[in-house]
Amino acid sequence: MYVYEICPYCMDQLYERKQPIDDDVTNCCPKCGSRMECACLGEHKIDDTIYKIILNSVAIPNSGDKKNKFIEILMRIGKFNLEEAQRIYRTENTIIFEGNVSETYVNINLLEDFAPDIHYTVIPPFALESLLNPFLSICPICGNRTVTKTEDINNCSENIKSGIYCETCQDWIMFDICSKAEVDDTKYYVEVSLEEMDSEVINKIMHIYDGLCNTFDSSGNKRLEEKRIIVRDRAQNIEELLSALEDYNIPYEINPPYPHKIPESNPIYKNKWTEEEVRDLIKANPGLKVTVDELNALV
Repeated sequence: MYVYEICPYCMDQLYERKQPIDDDVTNCCPKCGSRMECACLGEHKIDDTIYKIILNSVAIPNSGDKKNKFIEILMRIGKFNLEEAQRIYRTENTIIFEGNVSETYVNINLLEDFAPDIHYTVIPPFALESLLNPFLSICPICGNRTVTKTEDINNCSENIKSGIYCETCQDWIMFDICSKAEVDDTKYYVEVSLEEMDSEVINKIMHIYDGLCNTFDSSGNKRLEEKRIIVRDRAQNIEELLSALEDYNIPYEINPPYPHKIPESNPIYKNKWTEEEVRDLIKANPGLKVTVDELNALV
């Protein structure tokens, strides 16, 4: 997996990040010295492919600030003059850009501000997956660096306000309401023994484990040793695993202690019925005649 960074001020070149994306390493722009931002990633190293951006349709009103801003973006993307940009604005299926991967990345992010009011096509399909719009790194009002911020919501223990904030303007650039687990970057160490575990439960746990291994992980923090699995990952990523372990009453070790509420899942397997459980079941349902063996035969 290749990760690329960009300078949010220069916005002219993607640079391959040599360090893993989850390392706390800060790289600086070779041109202006500003802190680089992780921009996108892909399975293959970027090459000299030339991309075209075709503007298929525009549903932006014919007047107002939004139209004026879009005309300015067209002029920037295609290096058009005002008259050319106004003509293209009213013409469907028009090529508005042709250039390399770095230029294409920047222009796609410029156009995303106008979704869903515009529709465009990139040919060939753009090969990189965006991580975060780099324009969000700079406050559009004052031009200073923004920060990632979280803020508790009154009377809500599980959710939090999280987003991009300008400390100079003391205002949010954008934010979302999410669970505290989503913004928790702590790496939790989880160890689970597969000994004496039913085969159906093992299949369920291993399915979740395989899904974790398929996510981007540069440091081998997930491994299978003999009859135990070991995972070291963020809270949001291990949530499904912890949920399944709790549902099946499977003992596990986690460090540091997990501070968030673990959501309930829908287990596909019911542990074997015990004599005590069957007695309680019959007591709650007078007239029910069933044995432990009969119930366990249905599991």
